[in-house]
Amino acid sequence: KGCTNLASINIPNLITSINSNTFENCISLKSVLLHNNITSIGVSAFKGCTSLESINLPSSINNIGDEAFKGCTNLASINIPNSITSINSNTFENCQSLKSVLLHTNIDTSAFEGCSYLQSVTLSTNLIAIGSSAFKGCASLESISIPNSVTHIDTSAFEGCSYLQSVRLSNGLIAIGSSAFKGCGSLERIVIPLSVQYIDDEAFKNCSSLTSVTVNREISNTTNLGENAFDGCHTNLQIIVPTNRIAEYKNKEYWSSYRNKIIPSEDYTEYEIDCEGSLN
Repeated sequence: KGCTNLASINIPNLITSINSNTFENCISLKSVLLHNNITSIGVSAFKGCTSLESINLPSSINNIGDEAFKGCTNLASINIPNSITSINSNTFENCQSLKSVLLHTNIDTSAFEGCSYLQSVTLSTNLIAIGSSAFKGCASLESISIPNSVTHIDTSAFEGCSYLQSVRLSNGLIAIGSSAFKGCGSLERIVIPLSVQYIDDEAFKNCSSLTSVTVNREISNTTNLGENAFDGCHTNLQIIVPTNRIAEYKNKEYWSSYRNKIIPSEDYTEYEIDCEGSLN
């Protein structure tokens, strides 16, 4: 820890784990070679190694601790092996040079928060949830495709991804968390699958380019909407809902605040009924 002149390290085969804080703040460390016997990397093991540019993660690794690579500002790419079942909290937070990630795992809180140069993310078809603030502030991320295995996108997962232009949501998605896509100012359209039961508070707030939201849920109950979910979106925003449920969406709590923006998926005629009229 704190070996400021250490430039490279070759971990011997006999070592099976990198303990917590082992190389923390080794600011000159550029190169690390891990052998196939390594099974775990501890909490904050490489935290603050600001010169670290690349690291191989062997398939023997099954756990990476919280903040293991936090603040490795020169780390440019990482391939997460199939053996790792989850990315823990803050693991790659503020890895500002990280441009591409291949993920086969679940993603915990703030795993990639502040990775401002992250451009490419490939998610595993085994993924179940995307944790809170997982990609928050990834300002260079242009597109994301959420596998159908994902059921939850948690709070602020993609908040502040200001260049995000294309999002494909999971067909198995149940809930979009609060502020999940808040401040994604380049996002122009989104399709909400029929599986989605909840869109929480401010989920798409300040998506200033968002002009088209298609809500496909027409069976069972309508999708529940939180407060201010679409506040700050484009003035020409249209929310397209199934024709046979349009009255329910227009009158349901919080959807009703966007009543004049809700339109049917097919042409229909809407009649105003005077319930106070008298019969002759």
